[in-house]
Parts: sequence; C-alpha cells; structure tokens
Amino acid sequence: MIGFTKVLAMEVGAQGVTGNTVSPGLIRIERVQQHKYFAELDARWRAQALIPRPGAPRDIANAVLYLASQGAGYVTGENIMVAGALF
Repeated sequence: MIGFTKVLAMEVGAQGVTGNTVSPGLIRIERVQQHKYFAELDARWRAQALIPRPGAPRDIANAVLYLASQGAGYVTGENIMVAGALF
C-alpha cells in the first residue's frame, strides 16, 4: 500500500492531487476487543507502545481529517502511522 501511495502521488501530483496513507496500530473497537487473543495482543502492544493508552477510532479520524484539510495541501506520498509506537 505504501508503494502504491508513492506511485499515486507521482502520477497525480501535477494535477494538484495528493495521495497519502494512514497506517493504524491496535485500535480499540468492539470487534477487535472481542477477538480471542485480544488480551495477549493488547499486553504486547502496551509493552512496546510509546504512548501508554489504547488507540481509539478518533485518533485515526483526526489523521484523515488532517490529510483532507488545506493544511496538508503540500503533503503527498506519505504514510502516517497512527500507532502510538515507532513500528
């Protein structure tokens, strides 16, 4: 997906269109929390995360809102990790 984003950015940039991706980390939503291995995944995630709180859908939405805003008009070909971690 990241490679596709970079190629997309190169293809449509001349028309003033930007192309970016958002890569979420472990986001706490009901469906994910019901997974049988969620407790184990959550514990591993918290041990590695730099921000000691669970991710929320709003975190992803805020990144997408930024990319859709005029403030990101010169941002293209990027992958924004919304993960609270460096991986």
